[in-house]
Amino acid sequence: MNPVTLIVLGLSLLGYFSALAVAQAEPKLSSLTLVQEPRGVSLTPYLGILYGVPSNLGPEEVYGRIRAGDFFRERWESVNFGLDFSTKWVAFQLTNPGPQPQSILIENNTTIIDRLELFQKQGDRFATLSVQGEAVPISQRSIISRQPVFSVVVPQGTQTYLLRIEAENVVQLGLKVWNEKTFYQKNALELMTISLLLGFHIVIALYNFFLYVSVRDRMYLMYVAYVLSNVLYQSSAMGVLQYVNHVLFGWETLSNWVMILSVDGVIITALIFSHVFLLLNKQLPWMSRAMKACGLISCLNIVINVFISSQIAAVLCLFNSILAVTLLISSGIYLCWKRYQPAYFFTLAWIFYLTGASTNIFSLIGILPAFEISNWVQLYGGSIEIVLLSLAVGSRMSQVQTRLTRALTEQKQIEEVVRSAQYLRRRELETNLPDFLNYTYYSRAAENIGGDWVGMVNCAQEKRLYVYLGDVMGHGLSPALMSVIAAGATRGAICNSSHEIMDEPERLLRIVQSINEALFDRCHEANCFMSLALISLNWETREICLVNAGHTPLLKIGEKIQSFLHPGSLIGMFKEPELRVQTFILNPGESIFLYTDGLTENTSPSGKPLRMRSIQKTLLAASSLEECRESLVQLMNQEWSHQPVADDTTFFILRVENTKELADAV
Repeated sequence: MNPVTLIVLGLSLLGYFSALAVAQAEPKLSSLTLVQEPRGVSLTPYLGILYGVPSNLGPEEVYGRIRAGDFFRERWESVNFGLDFSTKWVAFQLTNPGPQPQSILIENNTTIIDRLELFQKQGDRFATLSVQGEAVPISQRSIISRQPVFSVVVPQGTQTYLLRIEAENVVQLGLKVWNEKTFYQKNALELMTISLLLGFHIVIALYNFFLYVSVRDRMYLMYVAYVLSNVLYQSSAMGVLQYVNHVLFGWETLSNWVMILSVDGVIITALIFSHVFLLLNKQLPWMSRAMKACGLISCLNIVINVFISSQIAAVLCLFNSILAVTLLISSGIYLCWKRYQPAYFFTLAWIFYLTGASTNIFSLIGILPAFEISNWVQLYGGSIEIVLLSLAVGSRMSQVQTRLTRALTEQKQIEEVVRSAQYLRRRELETNLPDFLNYTYYSRAAENIGGDWVGMVNCAQEKRLYVYLGDVMGHGLSPALMSVIAAGATRGAICNSSHEIMDEPERLLRIVQSINEALFDRCHEANCFMSLALISLNWETREICLVNAGHTPLLKIGEKIQSFLHPGSLIGMFKEPELRVQTFILNPGESIFLYTDGLTENTSPSGKPLRMRSIQKTLLAASSLEECRESLVQLMNQEWSHQPVADDTTFFILRVENTKELADAV
């Protein structure tokens, strides 16, 4: 081959490879050719991306670096800058093949960007076309929308544009080209979808708030707080919150810390709700402590977010949210393994939420590629989670109702046993008394069964009658059970003492001390004490001995009323109670009146108690025991207006009649 030919061929090959190397070192921007009516055409494949640029560089200097090939391309649907908070630039070219300028809209499909400034090349300079983003006042935007949108008129030929991106949070860029009509149709459909999903959240929150008002279970209130915090977060993430605030309150911008604060709110309320819902204090104490620590991190992050740096708070918030969801799912899986039925729906709900949240979070921080669906998957996953959590709440409520029904059935059975026992105790009042002794009594419980107890023990051989009236603190099933035990202990102590020879005052003290000793431990275990009035009546001498253990005064009814009050210690309060015996003579025609404190402490609808003066007047006016009883009952009904009473009420009247049997006994 001719040497000259070889040289020419060598130079040609050298030139080819040099041009190829230059082409590879200095890539050129490719241009998007506009169609007549673009419908969401992605700009991502046509972008020249440059980040880590000093913030003081202008568009001309940046374009110089772009022309030098100092940029990269994105092969996915959207550009994901992750946790890079530096100033970023993208360049792109649009070609209008038609003879007339073409109006288009360029939309960024993610909303949480502080500032986007669009430049157009005009000669050797770049002119600002528009500024969009969360930091830009809504009233200054050319198009008011939940996401940044630029209105651009593209002249004939190829035009070059630069976009400057500034943000103190994670950034994704998914630019799309639309014609105006199609964009507004698409935007209206998206807003309707967001409104329906967020409206569903709000309806669920209101429903559960009404349930809380009805049943007063704080689990419902915690669930309401979680759902509403989720609404705040989702509306902020989807760009709706800023628009709503502008319409309702006239706010022009929305600070970055609001978005981060909403995420911390979701974390805190989710942890509190789950802690209450799963009963973690009892079922999983170590997980309870872990959730409290995670909640404290969110509280600390709120302080960092508001007072120190929203950038630091954004990073900490992302990783703490992953920790929180991990704890929630772990606790749910463990309790599913323990066959705790409400945990099934709970765990499934958080799996859906984790799917949406993790996809969104990993996409935001740059671990996963950015797709448009990643902006929506958390809203969809969160909506499914709310449905499943509502089912979980319903399942827990059903379980609680089942347990409550079982407990109520058992309580009714116990109440029936107690009621039968009290009935038998009252039958003991129907003892064979001599004709010169007469009595009557009345008892009214504040609930189905009461804690007052009354009885008599007739020791005919000793010609002595014992009467006792007790009042257990409180009302309901527990005091009623205690009253049955106390009545049995009292009767047993009286019967046991009848075989011992001692003075009657000493015997009475011994009886009450025995009752106190028998009930002391039980009273302290139940934190339930009782008062007692115990009297003994000697038939022959008509002498009455009285021991008052914290009870109301005994009234002696004759021509006038005499009160006997020297209260000692309550039964069960002290190991060695302070007690004293009082004695007096009950003459023929006179009566004694014993009563519990419900008689003088229950109030009328206006809040006024029954006055002792009215009671004494009624006792003196009655000519017989039955008249006395009926008059007192009528007085109580008049004062209390037949309304339910707050405390058990019992009274007992014993009268010595002036008859021949009394003379014979004497």
